[in-house]
Formats: sequence, C-alpha cells, structure tokens
Amino acid sequence: MQNIRHRFLLPLRSAAAVTSAGVLCLSLAACGSDSADSGDSPSFSAAKESTPETNEATPSSDKRTEEKPARKTTTVVEAPPEKKQEESTLSRGKDNGGSSECNSDNDESAYEKAIAQVEPYPGLDRPWRPFDSNFDPCAALSWITVTLEGATASSPYHILLFHNGEYLGTATAKAYGFAPKVSRVDNSEIAVTYRWPKEGEGNAEASGTTQAGFRWDEDAQKVVMSGDVPPMQ
Repeated sequence: MQNIRHRFLLPLRSAAAVTSAGVLCLSLAACGSDSADSGDSPSFSAAKESTPETNEATPSSDKRTEEKPARKTTTVVEAPPEKKQEESTLSRGKDNGGSSECNSDNDESAYEKAIAQVEPYPGLDRPWRPFDSNFDPCAALSWITVTLEGATASSPYHILLFHNGEYLGTATAKAYGFAPKVSRVDNSEIAVTYRWPKEGEGNAEASGTTQAGFRWDEDAQKVVMSGDVPPMQ
C-alpha cells in the first residue's frame, strides 16, 4: 500500500515543481520588461506635469548678484526676421504659413514641430522638454513653456508662441532662468511674470519680479511685446 501511495504522489510533486518553475519564469519575464521600459523618455503629458527641483545646482550661476534695473523693451519685430533678433524680439518659426484658419495640431504635435526649430541652450548638452502648455489651435496667440531636461529652480525657460496653432517662435531670443508665470489676457494677448533673485538672495529665495506682455497685432501680422525682461545676471 505504501508503494502504491509513493508512486501516486511522485507525479504530483513533479507537476507542482513544473508549475512553480513556470510561475518563476513569468515573474522574471515581467521584471525584464519593466527594466527595458525604464529608460524610455517621459511622455509629453508626464513632462508637463513635472516640476523642477529646487535644491540642486543650476545651469546658471548661483553666485549672489547685484540688483540691477529691469531691461526695458517695446516691440517684437514681425517675421520672418532678416537678421539675428535682439532679446526683445520674436524669433519667428521657419514653417509658419500665416494661416488664419484653426490648425489641426494638438499641443503634443505642435510642440514636436516647434521644438525642432529652437536652438539648443548655449554650453549645455541638454534637450528642451515641455513644462507647461496653453496651446490653442484657434487662438490668435497661445503658448507652450519649455525648460531643459533635468531642470532645477533657476534653469532657463523659453516661451513658444503660436498664432492659430502655427508656431511663431520664442517670445524672447534669450531663455530666462526660473519658471515664468504666464496667463491669458484675452484671445490675442498673454501676460508674463518673470522671476529673478535680488541682491543677497539665493535661487530658492528669488523674489524679484518683472512683467511683460505679448500681443498679436492682426493689422501688422506680428507679435508686439511691452514691459520688461529680467535684468542681466
């Protein structure tokens, strides 16, 4: 009787061992898949929702600077530009056809087309990534804010401007540190508050603010800028 029982249990133990091995293999395969995906770049939506760290070293200098007056600006030249723009001018995109119709792009596809035309930040081998978006394919003026991959508190930011969904260029030729606060005034105008550190302030305590406005002038077919940009650091 014992021999019969022994012969009956042996196949069951073997089958259990095979089943356990199969489960182990499936677990290992799942782990392998997660590892392969971990190096993928974040999606546009995920990047927009992320915020820069505030306690790391920044691409721009952390030296304490003297407080300087904000730089006065008046207008943004119409596009396409014939020469290099000053910091108060708009760098218009090469592919803009000046269409008055609503564009078929969403914020992700508009970003992909526009970012290819944005110059890399000087001295840093880091790509731009989306930070915030208020893209509207039917608005006279809308925007997407971008910053550098792995951005910190005072990393540079660009504001990409769009007219009826068509990329116009960056709001200023120079990218400024610290995340700007951008809000809509109306369908054709936006307001921007820039932040910068005053004398004796570190990046985390930066309390200086400067306001600028950007408006689409339909008659002139260009963006007009008013207000100030941050002082030279």
